[in-house]
Amino acid sequence: MEDRRSHRDRRKIDRDEVGSNSLFVIFDCAEYHFAIAKDKVLAIGAQPHLVRVPLSQAWFGGVACVHGYVASITDLSAYLGLAAARDQDSTRLLLFEHDGSHMGLLVDAVEGVIECQPCERSRAFYPLDIEQYMMGQRCADGHCYDELDLQRLFNEQRFLDAIDRSLVSSAEVAP
Repeated sequence: MEDRRSHRDRRKIDRDEVGSNSLFVIFDCAEYHFAIAKDKVLAIGAQPHLVRVPLSQAWFGGVACVHGYVASITDLSAYLGLAAARDQDSTRLLLFEHDGSHMGLLVDAVEGVIECQPCERSRAFYPLDIEQYMMGQRCADGHCYDELDLQRLFNEQRFLDAIDRSLVSSAEVAP
């Protein structure tokens, strides 16, 4: 019993010594594998019930209440021009806080949270719509993942314009 307890305590200390800046959430969008620093992610969960927003872009899922926060939800795969992630059994939500607002990204799957190190490998080829959001690579256990630049994504005007303006101009407003 004594040995078991000391082993458990040692594992806890080892986990505590791992810097939070080296832990990354690994997730998939279509055939691509990405990483986001764990300390930027508020929560990981199943796809919530989405309330659609009229006249919104096809990639904008809507709004949802997630852990008590009202969050705008974007289907990241669809936003990047890939097949939409919505309504798959493996679809997961990554919740973030940005400038006082809560935003969620629907992704195809979350592989896990793992310790990663920076690496210098040849980057995967991405279409230009995806390439602009990459900020480096992270490697763990022989696998490399491209790190998603959340700041760039969340500050992108196209990302912020979830309402399709072409539909707004043709919509009739009731008196």
